Amino acid sequence: MWFLLVLLFLGVAHSTPLSPSLNLTDVRSNLIFNSRQATDHQFPFMGFFENYQAHENSCGAVLVSHYHAVTHNTCRSFIDVGGKIYFDFIARTQSYQAHVVTVKSIQTVSINEGTHLAGPYDLLLFTFEEPLTERSWALPIVRNDDLHSDNKWGALSVGYGFSAAFDNGLQLYPPGTLNYRSVKYFDDSVCRGEWIDYHSNMALCAGLRKGGDALQIGDSGGALVQRTTTSYVFRAVAAYTPSSDSGFYVRMSAYCDKLQELTGGVVVCLVW
Repeated sequence: MWFLLVLLFLGVAHSTPLSPSLNLTDVRSNLIFNSRQATDHQFPFMGFFENYQAHENSCGAVLVSHYHAVTHNTCRSFIDVGGKIYFDFIARTQSYQAHVVTVKSIQTVSINEGTHLAGPYDLLLFTFEEPLTERSWALPIVRNDDLHSDNKWGALSVGYGFSAAFDNGLQLYPPGTLNYRSVKYFDDSVCRGEWIDYHSNMALCAGLRKGGDALQIGDSGGALVQRTTTSYVFRAVAAYTPSSDSGFYVRMSAYCDKLQELTGGVVVCLVW
C-alpha cells in the first residue's frame, strides 16, 4: 500500500511542470509564491536594469535558469557586459538588499535571420557570471503545443513590466516600480491593424481594450503570463516600440529550441 502511494506521489510530481519550493526565501515570484497567487510586491523572476544613457526607461529580463534571463532586443542599449541586473527589486529606496547578478555575456536570439522579422522579433539572452542563488527557483519556459487558438481561449493573463518613463516632463510611473495589470487575448485582426510589426505566427495579440494596446510607455522588457487552472505559464516577452506607447508580445514557444541550444540544455522548454 505504501509502495503504491509513493509511486502515485512521484507520478504526480513528475507531471507537474510548475512546482516551486515552499521556501522561496531568496527570490520571490509574483506568479506563484508559496503555492499561492502572489501580490504586486512579491516579484516574479524578473530582473530590473536601467537605461543609463537616457535615465528615462527601464527594462526587465525574465529569469529562465539560475544562470540565464531573456528580454527583447529593444533593451539592448540599456545594458552591456559587466552590467548589473537586480532581482526581487522594488525601488532604489527599498530597505532590503536586492539579489544582484553581473552579466557575463549577451547573445542575440534570432530565428528570423535575413528577414524583415529579424529586428522586431529578436530576443536577448543574458548569461550571468555567477548563479543567482543555489536556493532560488527558476521559472521554466513553458512551450505551448500551438494546436490551440489563444484567441478562442479568452483566458485572463497578467502583463507586467518595469517602468520609469516620462511624458512631456511628467513622470508616468515611479522609477523601478512594476506596472501590473490583466489583459485578454484579441483576434489577430485587431493587432494587425494596430502594430506595423505584428506577425500572427510570432506574436500573441493581447490588450486592455480594442486597439491591442496592452503595452504602454514604460513597459519595455515586460512579459505576458497566462493563468491556467493550476498555475501560471510564461508565454511571451514584451516588445516595446521606442518613441511610442504600444508594442506587442513575442511568443516564447518559437525560441525554445534555440534557447536550449545556446545554453547547452540548461534552459528547459516544457510542453503542456
